[in-house]
Amino acid sequence: MFITRPGNARAFTLLLFGVSWILTHVTICHVIIARMLRDVKPLLKHLVSTGAILVALPQIRNSMPDAPGLDGVLIDCIGFFPQMVITSISVIFLLIILAAREYDIIGRGRGSSLGSGSHSLAMSSRPRPPPVPSQNSTSKEISQYDLHRMIKHLKGQYVFPPVQPGSMHRLDTSRDLQHRRSKTLSKIMEAGELHIHRQKERDA
Repeated sequence: MFITRPGNARAFTLLLFGVSWILTHVTICHVIIARMLRDVKPLLKHLVSTGAILVALPQIRNSMPDAPGLDGVLIDCIGFFPQMVITSISVIFLLIILAAREYDIIGRGRGSSLGSGSHSLAMSSRPRPPPVPSQNSTSKEISQYDLHRMIKHLKGQYVFPPVQPGSMHRLDTSRDLQHRRSKTLSKIMEAGELHIHRQKERDA
């Protein structure tokens, strides 16, 4: 006895068969797109879509008219079984990609924290610039401030107010004055010591 299905049932079954394969190929596209992504949030959308397809495939197979049992008929061997295998592998690949992206984010977070710590350490180890001189500042403080501004100017950094051409000459002049003062003081001290020594010799 030979039994055939009506034409409408065959057409509907073939339509569902084609839809199942299209959804299976969509899961493969999800995996390919997910490999190109670097963020976790877009990857979750692909994982949810692939999981929904994995759940929907058995429902599509059971909705076929007069669907036989899962006993190895031809439509299952070329359709449902490979579709489920491919979709399951796609879900596994998406989970692996998700875990790899999470690991990369954790690694970048550790690297940025170490980089910020070293940057703050470098900033704290930098010497502080000399304060802006006031009316009560000494000549030494003023010369240190002018020297700091001149060094920044020579390095090409922005200095406000701008360094005037004669500021270097003034800086050299102040250095010469300090050097002359130190030499004069040393000579005075030497003369005083010599005078005391001669006075002691006379008293003796």
